[in-house]
Amino acid sequence: MVPDSDPGSAADSGVQWTLRNAVQATDSYALLLTLLVVSYGFTASGLDGRFTTLMLAFFASVTVLLAFHTSRVPRGFGLHRVVAVLAVAVAASGIVAAVSGSDGAHGVASFAAAFLLALSVCAVTWRIMIVSTTRVTLETILGAIAVYLMLAFVFAATYLGIQVAGGRGFFVTGLGERGEVIYYSLVTLTTIGYGDFTAATSLGRSLSAFEGFLGQIFLAVLLARLVALYRGPRRDEAG
Repeated sequence: MVPDSDPGSAADSGVQWTLRNAVQATDSYALLLTLLVVSYGFTASGLDGRFTTLMLAFFASVTVLLAFHTSRVPRGFGLHRVVAVLAVAVAASGIVAAVSGSDGAHGVASFAAAFLLALSVCAVTWRIMIVSTTRVTLETILGAIAVYLMLAFVFAATYLGIQVAGGRGFFVTGLGERGEVIYYSLVTLTTIGYGDFTAATSLGRSLSAFEGFLGQIFLAVLLARLVALYRGPRRDEAG
């Protein structure tokens, strides 16, 4: 008699198969978007600063590796190898910052995470622009949303680095917690502008204005174009 299969084992195998395919697939941005949402949860959770610095560096490292892989960035000139080395270095900087508690280490880790996330933005945007010349799928739209979130993280990490490097609070009201900074970055990117937080320095205000400008350009140009292309073929088929 053949023993009955264990439903739990079958479910576990299905989850492992789905996760493995998501990691190995290209032009598949659902996993990247999920990673960013989880990263936001850790950053905005209000946990201890050392732990969140470590997690930010770790998530930035994983994000850039996944972004370069799924976006099919060419492997010429050893680019992927350089990115891998940078990812390891940034993760190490997060560990050093968490262990030492040094403001300087926290600043370096924040700026390094911002740099990796900026590279991720470039990789995914490059791929989206290429794919959108042929066909646009749901994964393409998810990739654009991921870019939007990554922009918020890039500026948030930069603001944190500026706060630590300058030795003073980024906001007029004083020091900003990590959760407050990512909140401020998202509010600025979406140009909601509640006004509960305001940058204290000229550099902070200039970067905030630039972030708001990028947010509007992104929504009005890139994302709107992708959505239009995604819906276009369905209208043609209906007609």
